[in-house]
Amino acid sequence: MSKLRAFFKRHILLVGLIAVVVPLLSIIGLQYLSLRKLEKTSIVAGNVGMKNYLGGVSSEVKMFYKSSAEQALSVPAYSVEGDNLCDIKEHFPVCKVEGAKRLFIAAFAPDGEQQTLFFDTRDSSVRVEEVPAAEARAVQFATTPLRLMAKEGMTAEQPMVWMEDHDPENLILIKPINEDSKVVGATGMILDPVYFREVLLPAKIKESLAKYFPDGTDSNVIVTVYDEHDNPLLSSQEARGQNDEIKTNLSPYFYNYKVGIRSRHMTPEQWAHLNFNYCRR
Repeated sequence: MSKLRAFFKRHILLVGLIAVVVPLLSIIGLQYLSLRKLEKTSIVAGNVGMKNYLGGVSSEVKMFYKSSAEQALSVPAYSVEGDNLCDIKEHFPVCKVEGAKRLFIAAFAPDGEQQTLFFDTRDSSVRVEEVPAAEARAVQFATTPLRLMAKEGMTAEQPMVWMEDHDPENLILIKPINEDSKVVGATGMILDPVYFREVLLPAKIKESLAKYFPDGTDSNVIVTVYDEHDNPLLSSQEARGQNDEIKTNLSPYFYNYKVGIRSRHMTPEQWAHLNFNYCRR
């Protein structure tokens, strides 16, 4: 015991240094581990924010078309009864439909015959006598299953809007017209890709940026839209920035278009590394 006391007396500075350094190193080690964990969390949070943004844009586009179709395509069965298809001027409950280039109504006869009329989306009471052949074919393709259901007397309990994407340039939202749960006709709209590219998508991108990246943080985010060949169509900023962090197809409408998002100055990983290195100082 006396030897131990003598050792401490001779090396009191060394013992004191050890008593201070060991706890300090332990604290630094724990802080380092905490910062590494925080760095990984920051990276994940940045990527999640970008994914949430892209999901938000897709949801906004989907909601626009869903709402538009539900409002415009609520056509009653008497519109396709007998001569009513041709005699009635105002079949649709709304006079103007944005986002579509054509409206149509088809009446199915019991023998399988079909009569289809087209209408102007700027004034749904105006009949369009001549439509491009591609549009007519797309409508014919979309209505054929319903026409066969009508011919067979099949029931459709709950008429719902669905999309026919056989022709990507003429995407169709179509809804059966029922009478006593049986299909007697169909109504629908042909979506306008020009309106989608030039009006709807830019507006939803801008609105969602303000929502998901508030207080000016959207200035560090660049959103780019690509066509089916990955050619850029529009961008939220002119600056090129980093490579796209995430790129995804829009769904379910115009799914051949892609939207990518990236950082203008730093990626989430770079921001996390910068913050981590700063905190280590």
